[in-house]
Amino acid sequence: RTVLSSERSAIGGGTSARAAGELIATARRTGRSDDPLVRQTVAAAYIREAVLDLQIQRMQAGDANPAAGSVVKLMYSQHAGLTSGAAMNLLGAAAVAGDAERGWQERFLFAPGLRLGGGTDEIQRNIIAERGLGLPREPTR
Repeated sequence: RTVLSSERSAIGGGTSARAAGELIATARRTGRSDDPLVRQTVAAAYIREAVLDLQIQRMQAGDANPAAGSVVKLMYSQHAGLTSGAAMNLLGAAAVAGDAERGWQERFLFAPGLRLGGGTDEIQRNIIAERGLGLPREPTR
């Protein structure tokens, strides 16, 4: 459990999803930064990343929550998928038509793997419920 917790923390502290700034740049580059829906999507990515950074700082400062690694890993994997998906939507056909957007392509294709490594999102939610919130274990069938 200790090794898996460390793995979750490491996955959650990764840099492949740290892309809110790049998403902002993509919105500007595509001329869509004035679109209210795009602005909401970009703002949500920026906020997710800021909250993720705060959670990592709490964990590194010795947060006593035994599920902190799972919280960070879950937040990170969701942020990676949402941010790369938003970029692909912004880019439209250009997202898959050439090499110019290869970074976003790679992030988009890598995002589902983040949901599996170190335990699936569902496992992370169970760990958070049991260890972090003290809820009873999920019943066995």
